[in-house]
Amino acid sequence: MEKKRKRIKIYSALEVANICGVVNQTAINWIKNGSLKAFTTPGGQYRVYAEHLVDFLKERGMKVPAEVLESLNDGFVNEKKILIIDTDRVAIKELRDSLADSLTGYSFISAVTSFDAGRLLMAEKPEIIILTEAFPELTVENLYDTISSRRDYEKPAIIFIADENSTARESRKADLFLHQPVEIEKLVEFINGFH
Repeated sequence: MEKKRKRIKIYSALEVANICGVVNQTAINWIKNGSLKAFTTPGGQYRVYAEHLVDFLKERGMKVPAEVLESLNDGFVNEKKILIIDTDRVAIKELRDSLADSLTGYSFISAVTSFDAGRLLMAEKPEIIILTEAFPELTVENLYDTISSRRDYEKPAIIFIADENSTARESRKADLFLHQPVEIEKLVEFINGFH
């Protein structure tokens, strides 16, 4: 039986600009300053893989058009989402990359402010929420209460990650409580067992 090969979707800088609703030069600037991963063709044109475009859009809280997700997933739109809430973009990327290597069937979104976290919670309705101790104003309790007050939102799993030497105590409203450095195997095992 012949193995099917997945066609990889690649976007030009102009296509990226149109998707994002900006001028072509803005997309080129994102590529040049390293915000958006791209490669250069032998003719000197920029090209962006669909997966890098999706990561870029999600990191900035921008809507990912269905056709872009479909090109990434070969027609299958992934419904399960993990929201990572942390003030440290590097820590978010490291955690996301570690989880992506071990999990299948999940897409990742992230928030670096409590405002973005609230907006993404209601707009995206993630199945898993990973909250770090970086937000003193955003606790497991008020996150749980906010979600519980919404009738249109089925309860997600809330994972709280405390700092290494934190005095934070485990909350009954958190489904999983961990300390830094995070045991990725334990986190993956919990996520795979959820739902």
